[in-house]
Amino acid sequence: MSGKNKSINGTSRNIRKINIFNIFLFFLLVSNSCSEINTDDKEESTIVDYFGQLRVEGRNIVDKKGEIIILRGMSLFWSQWGSEYYNEETIKWLRDDWKCTVIRAPIGVENGGYLDNKLTEFARTFEVIDACIKLGIYVIVDWHDHSAENHLAEAMEFFQTISNKYGNEPNILYKAKFLSFCRRGLSMPRSRVLVW
Repeated sequence: MSGKNKSINGTSRNIRKINIFNIFLFFLLVSNSCSEINTDDKEESTIVDYFGQLRVEGRNIVDKKGEIIILRGMSLFWSQWGSEYYNEETIKWLRDDWKCTVIRAPIGVENGGYLDNKLTEFARTFEVIDACIKLGIYVIVDWHDHSAENHLAEAMEFFQTISNKYGNEPNILYKAKFLSFCRRGLSMPRSRVLVW
């Protein structure tokens, strides 16, 4: 056998060894990853499980350990005009496809919103909150009002109802949008600030 043929045969054996090693490595990796798959019905850990109850500290949002956290998410459109998206299917899609960790649910107050259809707006709000809790992401419940100074009693009632129902859930962040104050360059008088 010539030296050239020996070299070719040696190279083919090396290639076979490498291929066998790669196949072995592939099966080893697949078997390890399969063994880590959760076979019971328990859900894997969620972002809310990991970070827990959030709070504001200075200008930052911090997690249960006091560490600064950044959430990434999407806002739905005003509830009275974009209600077809206030459902679990949309929330799941945003979590899975866009990798959202927070969803903002702006509850429209005027123009056919909460003031005119309180029960409908509560139902929409509950549906989004329930979906976020089930899917393990955060939700910003936003009282979205251009004339907030005229609707303080309604805002109090709204947030009281939400906090009574979901007060023990770490998923919920509350936001009151007082556009009329911002537009006029005013700040909310301290005695009128709503705390939930």
